[in-house]
Amino acid sequence: MADVNELLRSLSPQVLRGQFQLPHAASREEFVPRFLATESHQEMVDELGRFVAHVMEGWFGNRVAWRPDHARAIAVRLLNERLGDGLNPKAGEYAAMQMCRHGDRGGIRYLLDTISAALLRESLEQYLDCVVLPRIQHLPFEENLDLARQYVATYDVLPGLELESPTSIVLRWRQVVHQHARRVLFG
Repeated sequence: MADVNELLRSLSPQVLRGQFQLPHAASREEFVPRFLATESHQEMVDELGRFVAHVMEGWFGNRVAWRPDHARAIAVRLLNERLGDGLNPKAGEYAAMQMCRHGDRGGIRYLLDTISAALLRESLEQYLDCVVLPRIQHLPFEENLDLARQYVATYDVLPGLELESPTSIVLRWRQVVHQHARRVLFG
């Protein structure tokens, strides 16, 4: 039963906001970009990589330096995923460069916000998939049903899930947990 209560606490708005939203917001706010606009693609990628390293170093709490090439690769991937058109693999980079060159949408600040939001979503998904869900899946069936009942009593059922019983929640924990966490952090 203690495990069930601990699992419910790990999904509470206070824990999710305190563990994810607040640290990411603080990292974003304390990072000061060295420029607002640039003509150089490399300078843009370096600056965004510097930001990714800053967030990730703070996130893991040990302040061990991230390799710049790794941080830049993450920044470029996130740009292409978030700003790309799905047709050209580098469309996000092109769009980002336009923003940096002309200051569109706030230039580098917009890109930092975009990357920060993407890192927040990825870290939340990793937490749910690698920490919370394995603990739920290892519960005996009766405890899993009890967790589902307590979840409904504590957090209510999400609209659009059409869950008729605790058993239907047990069969769809991943969807339930992810939608719950997104609702808590992103409204």
